[in-house]
Amino acid sequence: MDYIDDIILYIHGFCDRLLANLYMEEHVRDNLWAVLVEEILLIHKKIVEHVTFTLITTNHYFSENPEKARAACCKSHQPSDSTLQLR
Repeated sequence: MDYIDDIILYIHGFCDRLLANLYMEEHVRDNLWAVLVEEILLIHKKIVEHVTFTLITTNHYFSENPEKARAACCKSHQPSDSTLQLR
C-alpha cells in the first residue's frame, strides 16, 4: 500500500502549493489548511479502508474460504434420504 501513501503525500503537497499560490499571507494559509486538513484526513482514511478491503477481497484465499464454509453449511443442512418421510 505504499502507492496509496505516495498518492496521499502528493495530494497534501498539491494542496499546500495551491494555498501558497492563492494566499500570500502565511497566517491565512495556516488557518485554511487547519480547516481543510480535517476533511482531507477523513477522506484519506476512507480511501485506505477501501483499498485495504479491496486487497483482502481480491485475495483468492479470502474469497475461497467463505465459499467453502457456505457449501459445507448447506451440505450439512440438506435432508438425507433417511430423514425424508412423506406422510
